[in-house]
Amino acid sequence: LSQFLKYCFENRYIDSKPVFEKLPTVDHREKVYLKQNEVLKLSKASSWDYNKKGKANFTSNTHLILIKQERKGKRAGKVGKTLTVTNWELYKDVFLFQCSLGCRFGDIKYFRVKHFHNNIKDGYFSWTQSKTNDPVTVPVNKISGEIYRKYSRGKTQEQYLFPPLTSQKYNKGLKNIFKALKFNRRLSLPKQV
Repeated sequence: LSQFLKYCFENRYIDSKPVFEKLPTVDHREKVYLKQNEVLKLSKASSWDYNKKGKANFTSNTHLILIKQERKGKRAGKVGKTLTVTNWELYKDVFLFQCSLGCRFGDIKYFRVKHFHNNIKDGYFSWTQSKTNDPVTVPVNKISGEIYRKYSRGKTQEQYLFPPLTSQKYNKGLKNIFKALKFNRRLSLPKQV
């Protein structure tokens, strides 16, 4: 824009050269995060989970839908040919998995069963970040281990760990989950400097 206006002034399309005022910058040092008790509350929330009897509580929540993903591994016959979860259960598990590994949503979409190495007690996850192409290795913890077991059972190494998910539906779903759990503490807005 500056170059265009300079050109206009030099060719006498405008009478004076405009002066731009500097816009205020935003201080982003304050981070927004979930507290430990909020993460625990989220991990224990199960009212919208698809239970072992093949039911979810759809009467109290009209936002719930079932999501199914085919299992193609050798053990699929023992654990069921199809993984079935509710959308809110998937959003919750993906969010907790992200929190426990510290990875972006862009990486979650491409997570495969093969990204886990060793055994479930002292194993680790390794992947290449999609944004930076940097390799990452993170040790397994209780939350990531439980979620990995839940979504990897009966799948081949090449199958995606989680069913397909769009960022728009994921973000809207998380908003609804946090509202349902009454995560409504006041956050301060970024300060303009």
